[in-house]
Amino acid sequence: MKKALILIALVVVASIAPSLYLYSVLLTIASEYRALKNEYERLSLEYANLTSKYTSLRTNYTDLRIRYSTLKFNYTELKHKLSNLTERLLFLMKKYEDLESKYTGVERVLKVRALGHTTEEMVETVISAIDPSSVEYVIDELGISERASDTSKVKAVMDWIMLNTMYIPDPFIPVPLADSISWEENYITLPNETLARDGGDCEDLAILAYTLLQKLFGEGRVWIIAWRNELVSHWGVLVKGREGWCIVDPAGQYVSGVKEISLRLSMVDTRGREYIVWISPMDVEPDLKAWLITKGFARLEYKGRIGFGTLEGVVRSWLKYWGEEWVYMIASDEGAKFFGSTEEFLDFVTRKS
Repeated sequence: MKKALILIALVVVASIAPSLYLYSVLLTIASEYRALKNEYERLSLEYANLTSKYTSLRTNYTDLRIRYSTLKFNYTELKHKLSNLTERLLFLMKKYEDLESKYTGVERVLKVRALGHTTEEMVETVISAIDPSSVEYVIDELGISERASDTSKVKAVMDWIMLNTMYIPDPFIPVPLADSISWEENYITLPNETLARDGGDCEDLAILAYTLLQKLFGEGRVWIIAWRNELVSHWGVLVKGREGWCIVDPAGQYVSGVKEISLRLSMVDTRGREYIVWISPMDVEPDLKAWLITKGFARLEYKGRIGFGTLEGVVRSWLKYWGEEWVYMIASDEGAKFFGSTEEFLDFVTRKS
């Protein structure tokens, strides 16, 4: 009986054991399911958050991309403008340098031209700026050869200047100094400028005559000379010819050997009476002189004959004509020198020649 009970118990246990195992397995699966479900819900929530963040980031990315494109466009445009501004700046800097250089040049020219009679160096600067080719057309108009007589050369130059130019006083011009502005009346012009103006004052006309005579006589035989007193100075031209010396002074209407140069005006009225007037040729405009001469109303007259003489003789006669004191300067493309007296000038020129 006891054995039967044990056998029955074993049978029951054997039949129940699989169910218990399955139950245990089901409990385990249920527990794991709940855990997986909780993890799934957590992950779903996290996914939803990440999706929301992704959407937000994508929106921000799109916005940033648009802003980047705008900034890139603005950057490209600004870069282009910067390039243009840089190019413009370089151009303006170059222009400024050119203008500064020109201003410095003009300032120097103004000083030299306005104060050119004050120092030997300034006179030399003015003489060195002369362009002999600027008077070539005048030489052609003169139609005189280098083999012509010295008197013929001087008269040809004097005639041309008397008839084709006039005396024009210089205007006052501002000259920049170190710390101020000086208004100067004497402004020296070069031959091309004097010809363009149809005239000038004594320095301008002397430089023109010097350039023309140098073309005809050659270098080393023509100089600019000047007298002065305590108040003013005056320029003329000294020529060394084959037979001596001669002074040509266009502004003063003076040449060695001639007492007076004038424009003779004549008119005949209806009764046949002639009226004659002598006027200064340098006070009449060139066009009017040309018209008067062409119409037969005027002609250029010399009282006396152009002559060459001793250096001291022609210099003293020139000074006597003006009633002035001493020759203070001689200048050419070889240099300039100032003197304290006429005697010093004569001694210097005599030794040099």
